[in-house]
Amino acid sequence: MEVVFPSTTDLDDFINTIQQRFGKTSTQIVFSTSVEHRGVKLASAKDTADSEEV
Repeated sequence: MEVVFPSTTDLDDFINTIQQRFGKTSTQIVFSTSVEHRGVKLASAKDTADSEEV
């Protein structure tokens, strides 16, 4: 089950309701924040040549 609540208090109330009805529960909370798209830095031809010499 995946749920979203505006506050941890609302989440806690929901979990308590589920526990009263069904018993023990297991909860995993994921905090996420949007991250602006970031590119991958590519090695230059010189960097590649230098690493092959080692």
